[in-house]
Amino acid sequence: MEVIDFKTGERTVYMTLNELNKIINALIGLYNVTLEDNYLRDAFIFSFLFWTGVRVEELLLTQRKCVDLEELTYKVPQLKKNYWKKELLSKLKKDFEKLTINEIYDKYKGIIKKEILEEIKELIENGNEKEAMKKLKLTPKERALLNLIKYVIIPLDHIPEEHIKIWKLYFKEFGLKEEDFLVNVSRQWIFEIIRKHSKEVLGKEYFPHALRHSCAVYLHHNLNLDLMDVQAILRHSHLGHTERYARITLKDLKNKIKLMVGGNAQKNC
Repeated sequence: MEVIDFKTGERTVYMTLNELNKIINALIGLYNVTLEDNYLRDAFIFSFLFWTGVRVEELLLTQRKCVDLEELTYKVPQLKKNYWKKELLSKLKKDFEKLTINEIYDKYKGIIKKEILEEIKELIENGNEKEAMKKLKLTPKERALLNLIKYVIIPLDHIPEEHIKIWKLYFKEFGLKEEDFLVNVSRQWIFEIIRKHSKEVLGKEYFPHALRHSCAVYLHHNLNLDLMDVQAILRHSHLGHTERYARITLKDLKNKIKLMVGGNAQKNC
């Protein structure tokens, strides 16, 4: 489906809830027949991206502890802020006062090389914190493991119970622990999962960002959340980014016109 801005002609592709459920049912059916774990994982990925509106990069950095199915909240990893270097340097300065280099190396699970730690310590002792900060290089996953990524909490109360059950089943079947990441596949593989299954079940290709659009459209058009609420859940920096989802669909517009024309025709009789 498409949401169309009739002023600019901009089109935003999104998946309907009916389409999502067709894919989920097909994947769960395959999982029940063949007991292939990947079908359950793929169903979870579709459901999670649709209902949370997260970007693929955010999903890949989400640990099990970030999803609370009792309180129905989700701590979404925030990647744009580069505050983590100051945070880590502050922790290291305290560690250097109490621990040896080997103890610090063990504490951080070997993520930071020992020789780098030695260089950073020397730079800090010489009062050159800017240079020490330049020495810090961690991958986003390493930053997540060390709790050096900021999070924003969004609600999950809008998710149907049948989808929450799929999430719980996935967590249980895969034995996900608090520190485990929700999925351990590449960004490219998630693109392929979404493309492949949508084409097989629906006969047309969708890509992960379309599910982010889908979440926005559902929240605004189906749940009647105002644009500022949708902006908060999608974490858009500007409301203008969210406004595209307020556009009416061509199908909806045709239906409204038909209803109005039909009503006027009856009045004129």
